[in-house]
Amino acid sequence: MRPELVKIENEPGYLKDKSTQAIISTDTVGLEAYRAKRKRDIENQAKLDEINNIKQDVAEIKDLLRQLLGSKGQL
Repeated sequence: MRPELVKIENEPGYLKDKSTQAIISTDTVGLEAYRAKRKRDIENQAKLDEINNIKQDVAEIKDLLRQLLGSKGQL
């Protein structure tokens, strides 16, 4: 059974399914823009996570160096 879609008055880019009353967007350009932005956001978050991991690693290395230098000075 194929849904019967009708145009919504004064709302270009949207259709209404008569059987379920669902509103459906037909804005494929907007959808692609949303998907591209979402992909960029996910990639940016992954980069931020990697940067934060590197910062944490550097902080741990600095702490270890301080411990090493501190123990050498006490000998």
